[in-house]
Parts: sequence; C-alpha cells; structure tokens
Amino acid sequence: MKFRLNLYLIVLMVLVLLLGSCGQQASEGPEPKPPSESATSFNVPTLRGAKKIALSMADSELFIADNFGYESTLYDNKLTLLASNKPESELRQALEDNLLEKGWRLYTDAPMESWKQGSQYLLIDISSNLSQTKIDNLRRSYAMDGLKLGDSLVVLYIMDESKALPNPTETAMAAASQATLTAVAEELNANATALAIQRESTATAIAVNQAETATAQALAQAATATAESVQSTAEAEAFIIESTQRAIEAEQKIVSARATSIAMQPILNDLGTEFDGPDSLPDGMKIVREDPTRWDLNTQPGWLHIRGRFVDLGSDNWPHKNVFLYPLRYNNISIITRVDADFDTANQGVGIALTPGDFQTEAYTLRLGIKLGSSEGRQAYAWACKSNGCWWSYDVSFTDQIRFTGPVYLRLDLEGNKYTAFYGENGVDWIYLGEVTDFSAGDNLALSAGGGSYSYSDREFDTYFDFLKFEAIAPEE
Repeated sequence: MKFRLNLYLIVLMVLVLLLGSCGQQASEGPEPKPPSESATSFNVPTLRGAKKIALSMADSELFIADNFGYESTLYDNKLTLLASNKPESELRQALEDNLLEKGWRLYTDAPMESWKQGSQYLLIDISSNLSQTKIDNLRRSYAMDGLKLGDSLVVLYIMDESKALPNPTETAMAAASQATLTAVAEELNANATALAIQRESTATAIAVNQAETATAQALAQAATATAESVQSTAEAEAFIIESTQRAIEAEQKIVSARATSIAMQPILNDLGTEFDGPDSLPDGMKIVREDPTRWDLNTQPGWLHIRGRFVDLGSDNWPHKNVFLYPLRYNNISIITRVDADFDTANQGVGIALTPGDFQTEAYTLRLGIKLGSSEGRQAYAWACKSNGCWWSYDVSFTDQIRFTGPVYLRLDLEGNKYTAFYGENGVDWIYLGEVTDFSAGDNLALSAGGGSYSYSDREFDTYFDFLKFEAIAPEE
C-alpha cells in the first residue's frame, strides 16, 4: 500500500532519536523489551463507530517496515488500524478533537500530520475511498480483513523516543564510533604527556643557561623563546583537536546520510510504476486537461501511450494536454524513465518536467526530454525557466544529438537546489547533458508530450513511457 509519507518527517525524526541514544544502547543499561513484551502505555486516540482491524504480530511488523521504514521500528511503538465509512475530512476532525482532549499537541501538519505527547510521536495517515484492488492487495500482503469497498483506512502509528529497542547495526556503529573517540583521546593524552616533558626539559635548559650567563639580556631572550615555543605548541595541539573533531563530524554526517538513503529506498520503490495494466497509474497521479481519446495503457502493453499535439506554452490556446501530474515530496533522489516516440515534425518532443503548477506555462519549470531537431535528427534536451516567463529564450538550456536508435533513458538528479540531467541507451551508461544550480523548480512531476510547428499544428504523433522509478542518491565516500 502506498501511503503519502514524508521521508524527512519520519526518517530524520528517527535519526535524531538514534543519534541521541545510540551511545547508551552500546554501553550501558539493560536491553529494552521487544514490542510484544513492552509495558509502555500508549495514549491511542479513538474514533467513534470505527472498526479496529487486527493483524498478527508478524504482519504488523511487516506493515510497519514496509510503510514507515525499518528505522521507525528501533523504538517502542504501537500500530492501530481502523476502518470507517465516513469521509476523510470528518475523520480528521474527529481525531483532532479526541487528540486535544487526550493531551496530544500538533507537532507538524505538513506534508504529513503528526502529534506529540511527552516522549511519544503519533503519525496519522488516512487512505479514503478504498478501491477493491487496494483492499485485495492489503489482504494479500498483510492478511488484512474487514475492509469494504469505499471504506477509509485510518493508520495511527506511535513511537516512544524514551524506549529504544536493540539494534545490532546501530550498536556496532556506536561501538566503532566510541572506539575511534577513545583512540583519539589516548593519542591526545600521549601528546599532552610528551608536551609536558618537552616543556620541563625546556625550562631546565633555560635555568642552566641563566645560571651560566647571569645576564639580563640572556634571561629576556630565553623567556621570549620559551613563550613562543609554548604558544606554538598550544596552537598545534588546538589544531590537532579541531581537525580530529571535524573529521569525526564529517564521518558522522556521511553515515547519517547513508542511513537516510537506505531507509528511503523502500518508500521510493512504492512510488514508481511499470505501466503494466489498467490500474498501474501510481496513487496520487492525476491527469490534467485530459483527453481520454488520446492516451491509453494498451496500445503498446507495458507502456503509457500519449498522443502528442502542437504545444505553445506562451499561448492559452495551445497548452499541454494529457499531462500526468505527480506531486513530489522528496529531495536527493534520481527520477528515471524511458521514452520513445514516432516524430514527424521538428520540435515535437516528449519528456518529464518539474513545475509548480500543472504545466500550463513554463514559469519556474525545469524540463528534460527528447525531441526531433530541425536537421540534426533526434536530440536530448533540457531547459530551465527561472522566472515568471521566458518569452524569448530559457535561462538555461542544453541539447545533444542522440547517436543511437530506439528508446531513450532519461535521468534527472535532484540534490537541494541543484538539478543534473542525463540520458542514455541502456540505463547504466549515462551521458551527461547539463546542470542547473541556484534554482528551486516546482515540486510537481509532469509526464507529457507535445511541440512541433504552428504551420503544422494539426499534426499529431505517438509517444511512450516505459516506466517511472525513483532512486535515493547515496552520499559519496
């Protein structure tokens, strides 16, 4: 089941809790009880008239790992599933009233609703108007019974940050980190001892020199030399400590980012699709300015087929039609797809875009795709419009002649405010197209086809999307 989760709300919350407790897990205190033996009191909200859905312990653990990530199981937790025939808006209002009455307070309401009470965090997800396909998938995956067509499934998941559970991976990491810090401390202690001996020897040498020379000038010179030596030694010691701390902090950031990437991938896998059937459009994807006669999923089985037409983003009369719009809630990911097309007129194209709206205009939009050039044959292209309108030219644009035949893989990497475009023949060996920086594109992913020439505005052409997938970008070593 694909829930509308926000990775940074769940994974980063768990990572913060892990960083705060991993040292204690590795070195002190008795082992916490597993969930089946937990004595934690969870203040679970109630919904009048809702039916509780029961899962076995194994299915419950599988449901949590699949939908909230393995990291969320590292603290004492409780999963509650409720079925109701009431609309989502009414359910959310009833939950809010009950939560406030029970002493819960809102932690964040976007992009996913979560509440906090003491050391406990409550995550809420509601899937409304369940289809029979989704009900069947839940039954097959988790033996979840009791849901009816059109029901709403309410998911209430509570984690207690004060009740860490054993995690062999994190314990090993904490032990390794502790060993590193111990080694650094021992090295610094040895350095300090050596420095003390060096200073004592220096002081003795100065005293002997003073006795031999018995002159004020020699005494002043020796004092000056000693002061400079001590200052240089102190600066060197401070530099070693600061450099070591920076190295440890950098390593910790890499480990945390890599853990986030690993925890993120199962969620990203559920967001993609192979376009392999009539119900294969992902949850949350909608079709804007739909013309149902010009798209389907059966012209070429396993592909999304869109019939393209002339498009002029500067004119209200020729917008993109059949735009498959998919809201994105994640960063530091790669968006990957494979496209094909039967072009017959220059500037006809197909591809993906990141846009703040529904791709009615090019404002604050980034586009990656393939098109037919005027005389160069097929081209891979990317452009970005960093303002409210790019009437004459785009702020950034790239093109490259495609030197192979057949479908083309497209890949767009999102890393903060940096976007990097690639294309390729096999999805493994990527050809760099270009990079856009210092720009925040829209967070709606659009799949669309269109273009051509106004002189041939009546010409249409066939385009295809083979799949859509998302991959977490792991930090470099």
